[in-house]
Amino acid sequence: MKEYQPTGPLAWDPSAILAGFWDDEEDDDEPGVVNGVLRISIRGGLSESSWWGTCYSEIRRELARARGIIGLRAVVLEIDSPGGEVSGVSETVAAIEQTDVVVPVYAYVRGTCASAAYWLAAACRRVVAVETARVGCVGAICSLVDTRGIGEKLGARYYRFVSDRTPNKAPEPGTDAFDAEAQALVDAAGDTFLSDLGRMRGPRGDLDAVAEHYQGGRMLAANAARDAGWVDAVLTSQPSGADAWLMTGGAPPQVQRAPMSYTFPQVRRTAAATTQEGDMPNENPGGGVVTLTAEAHAELLAQVQSSVERVSAAEARATAAEAKVRETETQRNDAAARLVAVEAEVKSLAAVAREREVSDVIASAVAAGKYAPGDEPKLRAMAAKYGTDGLREMVATVPDGAAGPVRALASGAQIPVDARTMTDAEMAGEAQTRAKANGTTYREEFRKLRAEKGTSK
Repeated sequence: MKEYQPTGPLAWDPSAILAGFWDDEEDDDEPGVVNGVLRISIRGGLSESSWWGTCYSEIRRELARARGIIGLRAVVLEIDSPGGEVSGVSETVAAIEQTDVVVPVYAYVRGTCASAAYWLAAACRRVVAVETARVGCVGAICSLVDTRGIGEKLGARYYRFVSDRTPNKAPEPGTDAFDAEAQALVDAAGDTFLSDLGRMRGPRGDLDAVAEHYQGGRMLAANAARDAGWVDAVLTSQPSGADAWLMTGGAPPQVQRAPMSYTFPQVRRTAAATTQEGDMPNENPGGGVVTLTAEAHAELLAQVQSSVERVSAAEARATAAEAKVRETETQRNDAAARLVAVEAEVKSLAAVAREREVSDVIASAVAAGKYAPGDEPKLRAMAAKYGTDGLREMVATVPDGAAGPVRALASGAQIPVDARTMTDAEMAGEAQTRAKANGTTYREEFRKLRAEKGTSK
């Protein structure tokens, strides 16, 4: 946990702050910088790219901007967030730690600081919450809703096909394989979270000790969270002390920088001392020469290398976590696409089968003389309204031959014929049949039929 070392009491003017005036000693020319402080708002759900909450990418852009502001005294993350996605959080934690090397970064909890939001807060050098805040809920969670039961009640059937060489791809929800895969992903994200907490705030040790420290993922009120060591301080409605500036908007106190952990040995000038090529002499009032020995140089280089390795390790963890999340999202999208394709195919096959069944019922009814061929549109409308079973039940109540006498066509189908009148179309068909059978012309037979049967429209 980073040390916070105030150097003196806080002096601020509330009226000047409310009036929007800047500190007389500060000349802030950067947007959003007041009294030497850049405040970054973190509200709502957290994700890498989203319109409904706060984007990790936007937080990182603001932190990068802060590292380039000359004379910036502090960065404050103002947090009121229930957490969010794992993807993007590790990169943002690394950006906070990189920024804190240049300018102090503080977490100011205004409401809720849970899950991924607390992950970010823990990376700051100091976490301060208002008295009404809630803090905690560490760990990872994954929630899914299985809607297949709704579809099945509506008559839908679900089919899924997985390639033979990749049988473990996108296991079926509700199966042991699916539960094991989801649990493994959640456990990996949760362990990464706990590992970072142990590194940034403690306690140092195994992940079980860290999980126990954070009470297995509980949420606590601000004062309880302070007592548990999750936050460093709690501010009341009348803030006072070294942390009051976080609530009031005043200027932060100057932070006492820790002294260098190494020293440069002094080598006194002697009569035999000469300045060789490669030396970096620095004359001091005492007449000596200060040089950087090989041991001091190696120590300094080791410190720089250690910092680089920590940053690289954080970036590697972030990349691995992001890859896992992307893999899960790809699997989910593939499964959804397959489901849509199968549903469309099922609907198409069902429509074809239904059309074929209706046609069979109508053909049987016409062949039995229950209805005339011209009644087909009416029968299809009845099928659309009452279903195939309803049409079949209604047709069954009509006696055979109810549409009138029947005759055989050349195709072998039986169609009803009115004993007194015929339509022009029916008469034309009959004339063709008679002309072929009697060796006469179509015109002669048509005139005979018109005289015999008459016509009806």
